[in-house]
Amino acid sequence: SMAFRRELARTLRLFDDDIDCGTAACSGGDTYALYLVLRAGWEIEYTPDALGWHEHRRDHDALRSTLAGYSTGAYTWLLKALIEHHDLGAAREMALWFRHHHLRRLRAAIAGRADAVDRDIAVAELRGVLAAPRAYLTTRRAR
Repeated sequence: SMAFRRELARTLRLFDDDIDCGTAACSGGDTYALYLVLRAGWEIEYTPDALGWHEHRRDHDALRSTLAGYSTGAYTWLLKALIEHHDLGAAREMALWFRHHHLRRLRAAIAGRADAVDRDIAVAELRGVLAAPRAYLTTRRAR
């Protein structure tokens, strides 16, 4: 959950609907909005004692689909930052996240470590990453 001044949201176009739920990106609009706020020099206040309600997935297939969509969304907004804002830090973050999150999870799943996610979850997240370039192009054409 987030709250912004209306004029700031309008000026920065924080919630254009080209990336988020219901698009090829599947998610990422909220994180991209926070990126735009920070990029414009504003500060973000984190309020950890605020309460929110999230409905958790009830079955494995829904979880797998959700996590794939999160990966697609994360890499889609990072591609948008790289391509449209020429933010080379986005490329660095993609590489680091891929190496330190996705590859580690996949290796742990393949090795059968007790603390690992199921292999199909790790693979679904990787498929989500690989879907991001196409999702970005699709959302860009839709504008």
